[in-house]
Amino acid sequence: MKNCTLFSVIIFVVTLMSCSKNDTGVTPTIPTSIQKIKLAEGFSAGTKIELYADDTLRTGYNQLYIRALDSATNAVIRDAQLTLNPQMDMGSMTHSCPTEQPTSTQISGDLFPVAAIFTMVGNDSQKWSLSISFRTIATKEGTLTFPISVVKGTFPPKIFMDSDGKEMILAMLPIAKPIVGMNDVEFAVFSNASDVYTPIDDLTMTITPEMPSMGHGSPNNVNPIDKGQGHYTGKVNFIMTGEWKINLALERAGTNIGQQFFMITL
Repeated sequence: MKNCTLFSVIIFVVTLMSCSKNDTGVTPTIPTSIQKIKLAEGFSAGTKIELYADDTLRTGYNQLYIRALDSATNAVIRDAQLTLNPQMDMGSMTHSCPTEQPTSTQISGDLFPVAAIFTMVGNDSQKWSLSISFRTIATKEGTLTFPISVVKGTFPPKIFMDSDGKEMILAMLPIAKPIVGMNDVEFAVFSNASDVYTPIDDLTMTITPEMPSMGHGSPNNVNPIDKGQGHYTGKVNFIMTGEWKINLALERAGTNIGQQFFMITL
């Protein structure tokens, strides 16, 4: 009798496991919990698209994340081709902003990292939206558009003209926890031609921090150098707490194209 009971339990467990599989015989990968802010989600062509961020969207550089799931099985799709397209509707005109697009080789866990440099705040008459287009290996494709809110950021981007008269957008990536002492610092630079944004990798940057209230600077800074895709990394040294002005002198092919600055408070 004990053997019959044990056999019946085994049959029940095997049957239950078989029923939990989908029609292809592959158990779906259930997505893990994401410790980020979910901005939006939507469905199209049997696919669920979720948009996340680390913080409230602000003018300047914003790290974003996209998760794609099969809406039938809830399995994470890691082979998707995704395109991010921000759009600012100003009523009489529309424009986009610089973005960093995801690839299937960049996915980390369940998330595709992307980025956008929002150039202005949104309000009732000037509204931002984000369109996400996707294509999967299963030939599913579609586009979802989400309204988003963008507020004034701590490091709003600088928009200026280079020596050739082309519009340039310079953004400083947020320093998560600035400290007294040496801090890693990173900038992103794009040019704009008819709403097409291209990363710029041929600039020379000289960084000079100063403390306006005290009338002094700080030593031992490391000038940002190009690391590709329009990004430049260096180090800035803050020798005391207070408000600092981070000055950047920019050159291109030996020609001075101006000086920009960002403010930061420790």
